[in-house]
Amino acid sequence: MKQERARLHVARLNEKKEKELRETEQRMNDLLGELEMMEQIPVDEALTYDEILDAQKENEMEDGEITTH
Repeated sequence: MKQERARLHVARLNEKKEKELRETEQRMNDLLGELEMMEQIPVDEALTYDEILDAQKENEMEDGEITTH
């Protein structure tokens, strides 16, 4: 009984960690894509870091998922 509960607990923890890993990988891929796009923009047309953060906040508010950085 205890072993079964422990196994279920470990399985849930593994699922949670795998989900976090997938989310982290997705965010990393998103950031790499953003970086690639920024590298293609001439320096005088590039956004500042604050402008990028403001744009991200706008997008998050439009998507309904507000986060703080």
